[in-house]
Amino acid sequence: MNEAARDLSVRRSEYDSLLQGRGRLAQRFTQHQNQIEQACRALLEIYREANRRARSSPAPDNFSKAYTMERIAYVAEEPGSSARENLRQMITETQELLGRQISAIHEAFDNAVRTYREIDELLPEKNRG
Repeated sequence: MNEAARDLSVRRSEYDSLLQGRGRLAQRFTQHQNQIEQACRALLEIYREANRRARSSPAPDNFSKAYTMERIAYVAEEPGSSARENLRQMITETQELLGRQISAIHEAFDNAVRTYREIDELLPEKNRG
C-alpha cells in the first residue's frame, strides 16, 4: 500500500510535468513561427530590393507592405482549475485511505502478536531438557 501511495504521488508529479512541458512546447512553437516570419521578411526584402533595382517602372504597391505570416494557433484544452483541484483532492483522499488501511493492517498484526503472547503465557511449553 505504501507503494501504491508513492505511485499516486509519482503519477501526479508526472501529470504536472506533462502539462508544463506541453505549455513550454506551445511557447516554443509560437517563437518558431516568429522566427520564420522574421526570416521571410528578411528574404522578401532582399528580393524586393533587387527587383526594384532591376525595374525600369515603379515597384508595385504591395512591395511596401510588410510580410505577415498566417499563424497556426495552438489551442490546448488545459484542464480547468476545478478539474485539476478535483484530481488532486481525489489523490489526497486515496492516499489518506491507503494510510488508514496501512494503520489498520499494523494494528491487526499487533493484536495478533499480542494474542499469541497471551496464549504462550496461558499455555507455557514444558521445559525440555
